Amino acid sequence: MDQAAAEWLASAASSAPQAVGEWATQGVAWLCTGTLFSTVTASAELVHAAVGSDELERVSDVLEHVLDGTPVFFTPGDAGTYTALLPPRAVRAWRVPDTIPAGQGCQVPVPFPAGEPGSDAARWVVPMAGPGLTGSPALLASLVAVGRLQLTRSGGVPHAGQRRASLDLGGTA
Repeated sequence: MDQAAAEWLASAASSAPQAVGEWATQGVAWLCTGTLFSTVTASAELVHAAVGSDELERVSDVLEHVLDGTPVFFTPGDAGTYTALLPPRAVRAWRVPDTIPAGQGCQVPVPFPAGEPGSDAARWVVPMAGPGLTGSPALLASLVAVGRLQLTRSGGVPHAGQRRASLDLGGTA
């Protein structure tokens, strides 16, 4: 399944061979969002607050269950981020505080969907189940809301620099 997912993801690049080369040399390929998928990124602080843990294995298990298989990758760094793959048009109405949506015309660095990267590389915490299988915007919005609530209760605030917005769920938010 990883190879089929890799081929599908590579088709979102301006050049599939270039994406394969970037994965081989950099561990991530710059892919265009909005046609095959969109993405939403949240700080590790926010996701860890929602999950109740910063242990990557625990976070992976909880995200897979709570987000019902939504593909998610983790990018380490000073603060770290989690990025979920959603349907192509999912972020058109995305207004969820402390998240960064990437829709039509954006480019995002996406890790290769197979293999075990080093600890300093972006890696999937919830791997893609197959080509075209993205996740639920509503479930992701709920997870973010839980994280925001937990951070508020603990006196924390989501990582500075995150874009603020909120999801329009047709009055159900």
